[in-house]
Amino acid sequence: MESFILSLEGSRLRESVEVRLRRRKIEEDYERLQSQFGAAVSIFQSQMEKIKSQNSSIRIETDPQIYEMLRQHKINVFKTVGDVLHL
Repeated sequence: MESFILSLEGSRLRESVEVRLRRRKIEEDYERLQSQFGAAVSIFQSQMEKIKSQNSSIRIETDPQIYEMLRQHKINVFKTVGDVLHL
C-alpha cells in the first residue's frame, strides 16, 4: 500500500512540474509574440507615414484607438525614423 501511495504522490509531483514547465513555455512564447507584434506594428506605422508623405493625394487614416488598445495589452510600439527601429 505504501508503494502505491508513494508512486501516486510521485506522479502528482511529476504532473505538477510538467504543467508548470508547459505554462512557463507558453508565457515565454506569449511575451516573445507580444514584442514581435509590437515591432511589426511599428514598421507598419512607419510605412504608412512614408506612403502618406510620398503621395500627398492619397488619404490614409488609421484609427487612433489602435495604438491605445495595444498599450492596454502591454504591447510596446516603437518609434521608427526612416527604416531604423528605435527600441
